[in-house]
Amino acid sequence: MTPTVLYQTIFKRKSIRKYRMEGLPQSSIDAIDTAIQQVKLLDNSIRTEIKLFSQDAVKGFLAIKSPHYLLFFSEKKKGYLENAGFILQQLDLALSAMGLGTCWLGMAKPTSQFEGESVFPFVIALSVGIPEETLHRGGAEEFKRKTRQLICPTPYHAEIIEAARLAPSATNSQPWQFRTTEKAVHVYRMNTGLLKAWLYDRLNGIDMGIALCHLWLAATAKEFQVQFIHDLEAAEGHPIGAHYTLTMLLEPVHKFDPRHKAVLKDAWRQRNLPAQDVLKAMGLKSHDIVADVGCGTGYFSMAAAEIIYSEGTVYALDTSEEMLQETDKTMADHQRNKVVTMRTDNYDFKLPDASVTYVWMANVLHEVADRQEFLMEANRILPPGGRLALLEWDKKETPEGPPLHHRISLEEARTLLDMTGFRIVSEKSFAAHFYGMVAEKRSSQ
Repeated sequence: MTPTVLYQTIFKRKSIRKYRMEGLPQSSIDAIDTAIQQVKLLDNSIRTEIKLFSQDAVKGFLAIKSPHYLLFFSEKKKGYLENAGFILQQLDLALSAMGLGTCWLGMAKPTSQFEGESVFPFVIALSVGIPEETLHRGGAEEFKRKTRQLICPTPYHAEIIEAARLAPSATNSQPWQFRTTEKAVHVYRMNTGLLKAWLYDRLNGIDMGIALCHLWLAATAKEFQVQFIHDLEAAEGHPIGAHYTLTMLLEPVHKFDPRHKAVLKDAWRQRNLPAQDVLKAMGLKSHDIVADVGCGTGYFSMAAAEIIYSEGTVYALDTSEEMLQETDKTMADHQRNKVVTMRTDNYDFKLPDASVTYVWMANVLHEVADRQEFLMEANRILPPGGRLALLEWDKKETPEGPPLHHRISLEEARTLLDMTGFRIVSEKSFAAHFYGMVAEKRSSQ
């Protein structure tokens, strides 16, 4: 499930309290398992476990009856509640986008037979099932929420704050406050009285994670690269009646300007990155089915078409219609009918699962807001053993290329590939400016 789909679901998601008491089909259970595997963590150091159980898994005050429950377990470390909310809200939105109903169950607990299902303590549960009521809201006007000005008096990033404003919370308490600058969103949690603190402290910690999830999804949809940090100055400058939670730094994604498309096949590039030589060095075989992700003007697509057998196909994928038109012209001029151009979204390559054997990404990954999600989409269209070939600018100053702070270091690339289900099989250097990595999709995720 892509961040774009999850972001869009924010504006129609609602809590479902009435379900058909019939078990979900295996296809839905498999889809839930996949969504669990793909969640982004707020804090990678906190170990967690999420399990789907049947209707007899929970008990407690106000525990809604549903055919299934997602139970969340976690180490109890600093920030574990926010991490729980951040993770489980992704699943809440993903299931809603799948057509399933969900509801947060703040007071529920596992029944005795499920208490020992994890080595970690239980944190919170979601009810899951086919709804017996309308699944989605008709629009944002149906949300009962505080005004944006009340939760964030500063003017920057109104659309991102709007996504957080619509987040669900325990008894609709909406315990968040935000302060924005041009490059950051500072997140605070409102203080409560002693009685409310005893009742809601745990739940409001989870609520803050839910809001952080909405902030991240909105920022990614607006093409920002996101980093969560602790900012001492923001912590000291907390609003009256609130305490500091976290800061989300925003960096606009560096995007190649189509007006400069001529450089994608100019003499410098042909001299430093001869397309056929590079692709062969990066393991492209004559029998491969290729996805050239971010194909630009078709410089590498055309070379790939010359390498593969006549019955093979090169899918030239790009988000820019202008670039695809240029690719079509390039292929027509060279009579390359093995190249199929396709307009895609950043996190949806518009190809079926396991439909290609080789994914090529040339100087594209650094332009993406959510690099992990982008690589997971590459993983999806490959079969186990299929190869991803990555070409990127070295993270050092060069006369050409993107700004240094937008580039991805070799070590960062290794980490991203490992996190998204790939095993690196080779690394290469090109023209003293670029590094290349070939990785195989692991057989088990």
